[in-house]
Amino acid sequence: MPLNAGGKVTVAGLFSGKGGVGRSTLAVGLSVALCRKGERVLLADLNASLHCLDYLLGMEDRVLFGLSDLYKGASPEKVFPESERTKGLFLCPPPEEEGFCTDPEGYWAALEQGAAAVEASFLLLDLPATMTGISAFLLEKTDIPLSVTTGEKAALFGAEAFEAQARAAGKQARLLVNRLDMTDLSSYRNGRDSVKQWIDRTHTLRVGVVPESYELFRCSEEGRIEEAGETALCFLNIASRLKGEEVPLFSGMREEKKLRRSLLGF
Repeated sequence: MPLNAGGKVTVAGLFSGKGGVGRSTLAVGLSVALCRKGERVLLADLNASLHCLDYLLGMEDRVLFGLSDLYKGASPEKVFPESERTKGLFLCPPPEEEGFCTDPEGYWAALEQGAAAVEASFLLLDLPATMTGISAFLLEKTDIPLSVTTGEKAALFGAEAFEAQARAAGKQARLLVNRLDMTDLSSYRNGRDSVKQWIDRTHTLRVGVVPESYELFRCSEEGRIEEAGETALCFLNIASRLKGEEVPLFSGMREEKKLRRSLLGF
């Protein structure tokens, strides 16, 4: 049965028009948050050359198979290991065979099989920055395309390019701003190339904001993203919004009023 049949599985993809914006870290944090809200998540690492989700999850010693091994007789339990720290979070590693990535239909069929095997309610895709081949194909399959950016000009230009590609595919991208500099919020609101001006220009929906956080960096280095303090609350807010709940963008954050005034203008 296709993933989207009956609305049983929501497919969310993290895209970016530029590398180095923290997409994989956000993918792990969001997966943990969704599980804490009662979802079962299959987190798929689609970056075959630079995969790191196993490391960020603290599962590097448990990933012994690649996605392509599913068609060589390996059981789903071995190919899609479950996190020992987060119940309901399963990791889908990239395929071991490079040629597997050139077969979008086969890749998608394997992801469908994996999501069914672990009874996932969310399939979360961590995609490479380049929007070609498998990424373009999977955009068509995605229910919620998330455009990950920072406040850097190059990252915003990349996000704008992706927003146009999503629109051409009949999709509404949702903006996820990472590494928000809490010491200089004015740069995110003022000027033509600010985050706020970019949102006003492209009419992209906001889905979440994650502040710059040494705590998140430290926890991700140690494979403990779920312990990242207030940043973990940001992930919970984003997870709630992805589930259709009406949660304010900065709900529960210490500087909620300041953030709302600086970034949203009210």
